[in-house]
Amino acid sequence: MHWRGLVEITACLTFVGVATIIRPVDTAPIPQRSSLVAQTVEILSRGIRSGEWSEHLPSEREICSRLQVSRPTVRAALQTLQREGLLRTTRGQRRRIVARAKQLARPDQPRVIGVLHPGFQDASSSVLLFRELENQFHAAGFEIRVHTNLRFSGARLGERLEKLVQDNPTACWLLIRSSEKVQGWFAARKIPAFVFGSRYAGVSLSSFDLDHRAICRHAAQVLLRLGHRRILLLGSASPLAGDVHSEEGFQEAFERGGHENALPSVVHHDGTLDGIRRALDAQFHLTKPPTAVVVRGSSSALTVFSHLVTSGKRVPQDISLISNTEDKAFSHITPDIARYVVDWNVSLHRVVRAVLQLADGNPLKASETLIFPKFHKGESLAPPNPTVVI
Repeated sequence: MHWRGLVEITACLTFVGVATIIRPVDTAPIPQRSSLVAQTVEILSRGIRSGEWSEHLPSEREICSRLQVSRPTVRAALQTLQREGLLRTTRGQRRRIVARAKQLARPDQPRVIGVLHPGFQDASSSVLLFRELENQFHAAGFEIRVHTNLRFSGARLGERLEKLVQDNPTACWLLIRSSEKVQGWFAARKIPAFVFGSRYAGVSLSSFDLDHRAICRHAAQVLLRLGHRRILLLGSASPLAGDVHSEEGFQEAFERGGHENALPSVVHHDGTLDGIRRALDAQFHLTKPPTAVVVRGSSSALTVFSHLVTSGKRVPQDISLISNTEDKAFSHITPDIARYVVDWNVSLHRVVRAVLQLADGNPLKASETLIFPKFHKGESLAPPNPTVVI
């Protein structure tokens, strides 16, 4: 465990506003002289509850060094934990942790669910989903606290996450659009956490997400069946598992389809309006430009649609368009954009049920749940027009 803190600026997002909390350089709890043994017991049991130690405690010498207490104090604290049934001593070996998670749960465990999120990219839909999550957790008696600090990356990731978890006692954590290192950190420390998004291979957490691989594979197959051979997948550059799986599924459609002269293209943009426009314009200036576009992200799909229209390209007569997700704004656009529609009432209920199980101290089996949304064909699909040069 890292016992030294960092200067940490954590954006705690709620749906009544955004507050920035600036915490000064801090240290992990150091026992006060008024009750050294009792406070040492509390610090050690907290480390066990958080999953920092899952099988054995550190040596007495290491505990003394970290907590700045004497060997007799540490031994008295360890004897207390042993009497309480949390530890077992075997001659010649380190003290073994024997209590289960439910045994370690305290009656005063906070009714708080921590949410780690890199930030909203699609305000028109993500915020609405968050609001529904908040309502369902509140109905179950839990408060949610959302942390959108983008500094949870880099070489000091472990220290920052350590401080986040120590400074924010929670019943469990919900990880949304989380990186491989973040997921791995929570899994390695056995901190109760659920992944809302794609889970990385080898991470022993339970997760729920759309089947991004199957969605983009299906989208490419739809366009191939219509006769398109030059198809573009457009999305932001992203290391997130779901985005990587989308690109893999898109490529699989061409590898399995057996269509001659099929030319898949995966292009990344920087997430800005100008970046999306530049990416599209570069493709349409090629000798063989795309006749169909699959877009990752509903906001990006809206930008693509408007740019096609302002560039004089007709949808679907000149170019076909599919969005891998939906947006409320789609219902106000004509022609109707082809997209994949999710019943979020059902999906969010499954997520909430799993998170509440964790929050109540009942561990989840590490499993990955993927769902395939309903395909809405819309009006943005047509066979390629051989008479139009794009």
